[in-house]
Amino acid sequence: MPIRLVDLRLLPGSVVQQCSGCGADNVIRFDRGGFVTKRGPFLVPEVVEVAVDGNKPVQVKLGGGEVTSEQLSKNLAAVAGLVVSPLPAGALLVESETTGPGSSVELVGDAARGALMPHALPPFTGRLQLGVPGATRSDADAIVLRACPCGVQEVVMRTWDVAPPDLAGTAFYEHRRAVNFLAEHFKAQGWLHPDLGKEFASEKALPPDRHPPDTKLITVPL
Repeated sequence: MPIRLVDLRLLPGSVVQQCSGCGADNVIRFDRGGFVTKRGPFLVPEVVEVAVDGNKPVQVKLGGGEVTSEQLSKNLAAVAGLVVSPLPAGALLVESETTGPGSSVELVGDAARGALMPHALPPFTGRLQLGVPGATRSDADAIVLRACPCGVQEVVMRTWDVAPPDLAGTAFYEHRRAVNFLAEHFKAQGWLHPDLGKEFASEKALPPDRHPPDTKLITVPL
């Protein structure tokens, strides 16, 4: 069950995702771009390049070979604009210290990504948003969640049908209400993929199964 909690009590808010692969709870803040690493120790090249907020990449000297999470954290934290936080089992959360639409952290190059990222796919390095680029209308319904250190990256989708009333209160029903609320909150804030402006502007209705827009805390049952 990917979404466990949506918390808007302290804006701009956060979401807690439970990984369907390893079961870990991952906290993702809405205002910052960044990524998580795989679990350490790490086999690293001598140098990796990190681009913060879309600026020119900065070289980080790692020395090559095996490094611990503590060593990697120290080296990355020396980069201006980066905030590095420890996660369970030797993983790291690497975020930009800035907030807003330009907040992002990107590892440059396949060697750096292979050494540090939990999977081989190019990461989503900015803050969460509604919509991913693609060829179908359904891409405007997608929210790509930050990858888990175990390598699982999950996508949640807005739904436009009405769930049967006898499912009310179940994990299935409450999860779709939470996802639809999250999507509409992102839409209201303008946290949208820039390539899908026409699709969002053409929407005349709202997903029927959702929490009210003034909701501050949503807990999805297991």
